[in-house]
Amino acid sequence: MLPPFDNTPDDTPSGILGTQKSFELFSRRLINAALRMVTRRRLTEHQLRERLEKKISSRWYDMFRANISEDVMRDEIQKILLRFRELGYLNDWDFAELFVRDTLQYRPHGFLWIKMQLAKKGVDSHIIADVLERLREESAGRTTDGESGDVEYRGARSLAEKKLPTLSRYESSKRYEKLFRFLCSRGYSASMAFRVLDELGLLRR
Repeated sequence: MLPPFDNTPDDTPSGILGTQKSFELFSRRLINAALRMVTRRRLTEHQLRERLEKKISSRWYDMFRANISEDVMRDEIQKILLRFRELGYLNDWDFAELFVRDTLQYRPHGFLWIKMQLAKKGVDSHIIADVLERLREESAGRTTDGESGDVEYRGARSLAEKKLPTLSRYESSKRYEKLFRFLCSRGYSASMAFRVLDELGLLRR
């Protein structure tokens, strides 16, 4: 649970404060901004850093520049990130796991797309690989109805089965090409697309 925001008024002009008072005011304002950000939505460490760096570059922080250097401001951001990580407000592994599960359940995409999206959000490649591997292991062999336990394959096949009726007006070779491109556009590898097409009896001989 996040702590309550510090609502102490902080609108005193920095120019009439000493350097220490100015820094305390800056630090409090930045911490409150960071708390609001992670309360509104789940963020990676990289995303929070970007938002805080943008914040200190805004006109709302101009009042502090006379007494606080930009290096000191960035050091304060780093301290906030470290503290938030310690408190559990930032956890890139948990972020990646939730992102992957939500994606596979509600808006199926392939692992290539998932990897790209998590990388854009600043998640370390080792974390991404670990999360995906654990998910593969967790889902492998879990089904009892004879279907593949490969969670990525199940998503790809489900999408293909829903897409296939919309391609009925095309001849088989065209249907194959369009469905293959569709799966690849959703972030599935060529080998995964071939596997699905083969299972659906569409693979060209």
